[in-house]
Formats: sequence, C-alpha cells, structure tokens
Amino acid sequence: MGRAMSTPPRRWELVLDELLAYLPPGFAWPRDHDSYLAAILEPLARGIARLEAEAWERRQTEVNPATAIDLLEDYERILGPDPCRDGGFADTLEERRSLAAARWTELGGASVPYFVGLADRRGARIYIEEFSPARCGVTECGDTPWPEEDWQYPNGAALATEDGDLLVTEDDAIIMTGPLILRPERWRAGSPADHDYWRVTFGPKPIIWARGGSAVCGITPMAEFPREQEVECLIERRRPGHTTPIFDYSAWSWQPPDPTRGLTYEILAPSE
Repeated sequence: MGRAMSTPPRRWELVLDELLAYLPPGFAWPRDHDSYLAAILEPLARGIARLEAEAWERRQTEVNPATAIDLLEDYERILGPDPCRDGGFADTLEERRSLAAARWTELGGASVPYFVGLADRRGARIYIEEFSPARCGVTECGDTPWPEEDWQYPNGAALATEDGDLLVTEDDAIIMTGPLILRPERWRAGSPADHDYWRVTFGPKPIIWARGGSAVCGITPMAEFPREQEVECLIERRRPGHTTPIFDYSAWSWQPPDPTRGLTYEILAPSE
C-alpha cells in the first residue's frame, strides 16, 4: 500500500481494488465490488483515498516555506534565528512564512537592485548612492553634468499634506519644489577611497520635533524618528567586504519646508 508522494492521489474505487487484490484466494473471498466483503472494505478504501488526497495537497504546500504550516518550525530550526530580527523570529504566521521563504531562497548579490529589493521585502523604501572620486577624462572642472538617471523630478514635484491635499498659494497656484536630484553629483574631488563608500537613504519617516514648553533642554532631542535597524543589519551583513555603507535618514528632498509649523508634508510625483 506504500506510495511515492510524487504520485497523484487515487480514487477510492482504485484503492478498493487493491484491498480486494490482497485477499487470499478462495470462494469465501469474493473480489466483486457488489459483494458484502467489498461493502465492508469500502469505508476503509474511502478513508485511505481521502488520506492520500490530503497528503498530496499538504505536500504541495509544505515543500515551500512560504505556504508551509506543519513543517514551518522545521524550516525555522534549520535556518536558525534571524540575527537581524529582534527575538530571532517573526510573530504572525504570515510574517514567519515570508521571513523563512526569503532566507530559504535568497541567492545573495552585490548590486543596487539587490539591496533595494532586500529592504523592500522588509517594508523599507531606500535609495542608494554610489560615490566616485574625480577622474581625468570624465570630470569637467565646474561643469560635470548629472546623468539623466540621477534626476528624480527634473521639473520639481508638488507639495501635499499627509492627507493628500495639495499646498497652494493665495492665488491657488500649486506650490512646487525646485528640481529634485535623486543623487548628488557623482564626480567630486576627494580621496580615491571614496568609491568604497555608498549611502543608503531611507524614505520618509514620521518626525517628532522638539517643542518649546515640553522639550527638556539637554535631554529631549531636536527630532526623533524610527530607525530601520533590521534593514541596516541586513545590509551590513551582506555588503561587499571592502565597502562601507552610510545610513542616512535626513534626505533633504523629503523634509517639510517649515517643520516648526507642525504639519507633515509629502512630495507628490508629477503625473505623467
């Protein structure tokens, strides 16, 4: 009765045929489906067929940590605690599956898209900037242009409140930023070791500003924001060994023009 799990489940009629085939020969052991003996064995055949179907279905889900239930603890045991996550493991079933699947299937990499995707899977939005020292034949004194891909919004972007309302002037003109650069100038005077550094800029964060009357001088920071410590750890553990990432939470293009007003602003991408 043993069967390979790669074989699709059988109908109960086929299981009944196999059970009847195991009976000893003789007039007392009929093999017809309409016999009393077949009627006695039919519930057993149906149970075996149902068990095979459930095992087949469970096999399809358990071989993948993204859908596993019974074997999820085994995947986590083999992978071990995540060194970058507080407590080592996720809390909810979906988070545990997602984390186990990401670690089980990760191939690694050393490219900008790889690290951006790594952060995105942990719910963080980042931009990565690579630096290079000035180079003869490439850098033009005072006139090294930005490549097209370095611009985020060449014509500026609209400012909006956190509720999505556009900011306008008294004349109902939409308030726009100036041209926004995704990256600073790539070529600059500096040490040849500049190319060993790269900056990881995180997306907008809720900022708690110090307020007069409630902030304590020397104790309350001027501004507080949540850090992406898990993403920082992941990048640090996977960075090329000769490089040093710099984590930046102060992207100027995401800061409100007047943070002391107590409003949170967002930059809206221009419509196509």
